[in-house]
Amino acid sequence: MRSPHVVVGWHDWGLVSGYFTYSLARAVAYDGGRVKACLRQPSPYTEEARNKIVESFLALPPVDYLLMVDADIEFEKDAISKTMWVAQNFEADVVWGNYALGTFSNSIFAKDTGSELAISMDNLQPNMIYKDVYAGGTGWCLMRRDFLEKMKEAYPGPWHWFERDLVEDADGKTVKMGEDLSFGRRAWKMGGKQIGYTGNFLVHHKNTPMIPHFMGPIAAELGSPMQPVGSTPPVKQEP
Repeated sequence: MRSPHVVVGWHDWGLVSGYFTYSLARAVAYDGGRVKACLRQPSPYTEEARNKIVESFLALPPVDYLLMVDADIEFEKDAISKTMWVAQNFEADVVWGNYALGTFSNSIFAKDTGSELAISMDNLQPNMIYKDVYAGGTGWCLMRRDFLEKMKEAYPGPWHWFERDLVEDADGKTVKMGEDLSFGRRAWKMGGKQIGYTGNFLVHHKNTPMIPHFMGPIAAELGSPMQPVGSTPPVKQEP
């Protein structure tokens, strides 16, 4: 099995976290020639920026994967390599990383049983592969090139990948989905294989640095001063 290659893309509003910049530089040095390019798209319009990143990626000489990262995410030097390994060995079209969202919930989503809405997954554990994922947060999202090309054919423009799709909730009320959840929904409707991966230590730098509670022991192992914030640790249930 040959080593795959990747392009890293992100958008920002003119400000990029120093933690992100350092993480990216360290990862590029670690991965060597596997990172073929970095694409930055400055814009205040999130869905427009994400679609332009994909368009720019597809216009490049063929590369296996596009990794979309938010400009306020901090990650370990081997995080890109690990995510690519998961995608290749599990034949995934999309791999979602997990980090703490601004609401303190996880960024990997399951499908709501009563609608096409997405629900943040609870009770996740470190270093796990979660299959049959419905959507995720594009703060860390690896996408396979040929699948993005298929999505372009399946969904008419102007935005083939990231849009704010309108769906009905369980009560029949029309709801506008976020652009990242819309991408996941579109991939799911196409039968794409989406995987959630909790093997990377991703720090989300919002008003305060955030990590999921279940990643606390990993932070300790890495010698990181980071501690989970904002939510209550899960309570173990007796069998």
